[in-house]
Amino acid sequence: MEPPPSGENCERRLKEIEMKVNELAGWDPNATGSSYGRGSDFTIPAEQVNVKMVVQIAKNRVEYIGTSQRKSLPYFLDAKDEKMAKKLAAILENNIGISLRDVGLVEIPED
Repeated sequence: MEPPPSGENCERRLKEIEMKVNELAGWDPNATGSSYGRGSDFTIPAEQVNVKMVVQIAKNRVEYIGTSQRKSLPYFLDAKDEKMAKKLAAILENNIGISLRDVGLVEIPED
């Protein structure tokens, strides 16, 4: 059996474990609704949508609003648990006005 990592090897392994928002399962931000009319289907690239506000955290779901071309678009993200949902909501709140693409590059803080 291999001994647990220590020193430099341990630090290297911890850095490998750190995750960015865009590495989470389910991170592929697509608007959940359409302001273009009932039944229309559209996808707006993440670099064209900026975070406007976090609406709520409901258990493990974060609901937030993005804006693109002066339109408000509803989004949601399901996290693995409520603790992660709170971390994601904090990241979104700290990045109001930033594109979803750039938010995806933010590292999720450790506990």
